[in-house]
Amino acid sequence: MLPTIKARRSARSYSSEPIAMEELSALCAAADGAAGTRKITDPLLAGSAPLSLFAVVRSVKGLDAGVYQYVPVSHALRRVKRGDFSKACMEACLEQEFCGTAAVVFVKTVRWSNLLYPDGDRGYRYANLRAGVVGEGLYLQATALGLGVCGVGAFMDPNVASLLDLRAGEEVPLYVTAVGKKKSLPKPPPSAVNLDFERGRKGEVPNGWVFPPRCAAQGYRACLSDDKPYQGRFCALLEGKGSAFGNIMQSFDATPYRGKHIRFKAAVRTEIHGKDNWAGLWMRVDLKDGGMGFFDNMQDRPITSGEWKVYTIDGDVDPEAEAINIGVLMAGSGRVWIDAASVEVVGAAPSTP
Repeated sequence: MLPTIKARRSARSYSSEPIAMEELSALCAAADGAAGTRKITDPLLAGSAPLSLFAVVRSVKGLDAGVYQYVPVSHALRRVKRGDFSKACMEACLEQEFCGTAAVVFVKTVRWSNLLYPDGDRGYRYANLRAGVVGEGLYLQATALGLGVCGVGAFMDPNVASLLDLRAGEEVPLYVTAVGKKKSLPKPPPSAVNLDFERGRKGEVPNGWVFPPRCAAQGYRACLSDDKPYQGRFCALLEGKGSAFGNIMQSFDATPYRGKHIRFKAAVRTEIHGKDNWAGLWMRVDLKDGGMGFFDNMQDRPITSGEWKVYTIDGDVDPEAEAINIGVLMAGSGRVWIDAASVEVVGAAPSTP
């Protein structure tokens, strides 16, 4: 068990290869604690509300795509509806692409009527703790099987509930876990490029930067702009009127930064209004096999100023890091400009026991 715990990582890149029915069976059993029982793996939560486990199946050998509910007493799946709902699942999980490419996405739910006894108002808290225990069972079993796995707490509750055909006001989703065959990622470029945004043609995506196609499909645009740059001739502009996320980014090799504490810095200004709209720099460290290390997107301190200001994100690069990703994102509608970016080493990452 210890090697499995040490190898446990979140993976966000999945291949199109299906998982086996036996693997799905083992995952369901691990999530429930023990196949064919209602045994709770954590005795501290033994009296709390029972959860239900749903599986949104995209690619499992011998099983039609569809939405299923796990029946632990008989260790079986009850089909809720047939069809490929991977796109709807991705959209419900805030357009996180891996939620649409995973072989199966598990959702843990609870009925409101089960929350009152015996825990009173604390029942919902205990139910979420139970959902975490279930999710950890999926993490460890998927890791032991050599599969990729990633827990998801960011999703739109009504959309996930609709996907599972839950009755409004009776049952709610708590936690999502995506599982699939891990995808081999291409080797990233050796270093970050065009951080001053001076290369490229006005009106087009800056050289060396990536504007994901799904962002364009959702109503966003990214380009070089000469509209009052922070310095030089150009800056980059990200704008749109979508209800999801727009993003401009680039990835580069983490090898020179392994074991280091690094800082991503850039000048940013915005034209964003409304409580649901926000912008921020972001940085993510990718590990081997698609796992994730450090991540920060400034959601807890969104950028709202219309004046150029310099913002920073500091993070540690894991010794097993493969790639570093940087960029600027916008949630909802508005405009955000970025200029004068840099990535620098500011010290050694603190060692862990």
